Amino acid sequence: MFLRKITADNFRTLSDFSLSFEDHYTAVCGKNNSGKTNVVKALRFLLAEDGSYFWEDDSAIHFKRDRIAWATNSGKSPIRIFVEIELDPTTDLGLIEFIAKFAPPPTTQASDKAQPVLIRVAVTLGPAPGKEKYEVFVETVALDEFSSQELVKKLRSSSACVYHNSTSVMRQRYTPGSRISLSASLPAERQKKLLDKQTALTNEIDRCLEQHRAEIGKMMGRLSERYDVTLNVPTLAVDQLSFGISLGDKGYQVPLDEWGSGTRNRTLILRTLFEARQAATAKTLSDRLTPIVVIEEPESFLHPSAQAEFGSVLQELANEFKIQLIVTSHSPYMLSHRNPNANVLLSRKTTSRKSKGKLTVRVAETQRVPTTGTDWKQPFEHALGVAGPEFEYLKQAIFSSAKEIMLVEGPTDKEYFEDLLDPAHGTHALIIRGPVVSYDGAGNLTNGALAKFVLGLFRVPVVTYDLDKDGELAKKLEGIGLCRDKHFFAVGKDASGQRMIEGLLPPSIISGVSSDNPEVVMAMSSNVTDERKKAVGRFKQLCRERFKAEAKPQTDAFAEFYKLVKRINKAVAERRAGST
Repeated sequence: MFLRKITADNFRTLSDFSLSFEDHYTAVCGKNNSGKTNVVKALRFLLAEDGSYFWEDDSAIHFKRDRIAWATNSGKSPIRIFVEIELDPTTDLGLIEFIAKFAPPPTTQASDKAQPVLIRVAVTLGPAPGKEKYEVFVETVALDEFSSQELVKKLRSSSACVYHNSTSVMRQRYTPGSRISLSASLPAERQKKLLDKQTALTNEIDRCLEQHRAEIGKMMGRLSERYDVTLNVPTLAVDQLSFGISLGDKGYQVPLDEWGSGTRNRTLILRTLFEARQAATAKTLSDRLTPIVVIEEPESFLHPSAQAEFGSVLQELANEFKIQLIVTSHSPYMLSHRNPNANVLLSRKTTSRKSKGKLTVRVAETQRVPTTGTDWKQPFEHALGVAGPEFEYLKQAIFSSAKEIMLVEGPTDKEYFEDLLDPAHGTHALIIRGPVVSYDGAGNLTNGALAKFVLGLFRVPVVTYDLDKDGELAKKLEGIGLCRDKHFFAVGKDASGQRMIEGLLPPSIISGVSSDNPEVVMAMSSNVTDERKKAVGRFKQLCRERFKAEAKPQTDAFAEFYKLVKRINKAVAERRAGST
């Protein structure tokens, strides 16, 4: 199943609201109270049964409670919800066969290949309880009222929409270390096999116990005349066997189940996805149906580095399994970076209106914020709280639409490498086709999971760092699958005071700045950390300014830079060739 469109009117904050979907993975974002959960509730009402866990809110809609509060005629106008769904002729065959009972199957093309089936389902709820009206169209054929009701019942009983609320996971009653029932997660045919084996094994255990009881009775001798031997073992119940799920990236040896308190939530989410995949490939044709999976806030209980990795896992599974996964989220790591147009940003537009009684009515309806074009990232930055300068490195990388990126250690490094992009350098110019981004210090690369996530967004990532950080960073970057002189490069000369980008400058630049600014040089040796850092930054900037003023492209002043550029360009060219 693939949800193409959902429309809702007079429902909570949704007034004549419509949302279209175009990818297997969609992230619906927005600040609190923007309407994300209302969209989910509308979808669940049409397609899902009540929650499978006791702590979940029911999916029912009540007119008096759920109608729009501000509209003057909302008490009379009905709530209306409409969805448009595409059914796959292979993975949704069970539902298509059921629909064929009420509507003729669609005609096939000349290729005689089965085509997707489009169904439109609408519900209208008025003030009178229990008077919901369902309308279903199969392609262009309108079903009668009875057939429409039967199809909606089939959708709900078939778990056409599977819902998981991450924020409710911790309310489940469980003991630390408890896991999830294996039997309940298996397809029906495998459950039957297990139960058959359980019966046979139970009978064999009973026979062994009887033999053992008899042997013990003989051991007791005369005491057996007074005492009867009874042996008890716990009941064998395969439905009580438990299992856990974790995914570990082969290129990065930190499995998901080592990331703390979010383990249980991740396990439940992964189980949901795997069960959805099983449903799509069920051997029994009548059971074959690919559900739409809706997950609220999958980033719950996860550290940002874990969010980064788990966001990638969810997107990869959705696309690999061809299962539509809709998540609501407050995390930038859950956004789709393969297809930015699939991300949805919601907000509440607040206005004031005067009613006929001259009373001012405050209106706060949900709207979709435009996020298309090259500036699609900006609205998400503010809504998800990554607009401050401390997020600049992550923000530039996460929201970049480029396929290549160069991450450098500091702002002065960024200036040097951006200059090297200038065509004035001729054949020595840097060939990176993407932004040069400062990650603002080696510490931001030591988080392996986060670095892997950021670099994984790009087809050709290049990382540079000062040579004096080589011992600290090389192993970290190799640990996430990167290679020296292919993905990352140490900058500077292996000599005292030159293991940094300034080590590539002509000696005359360094000596000139030092002689003209003795107070800065002295401060660089200060025992006060802040003074020393400030002086180093000042010295680097002064060197940069003098170099920019004196050095000309394609001269000996750039000789050491060109040696580095040659190595980087060779690696970039090879990476491009390998990715085509």
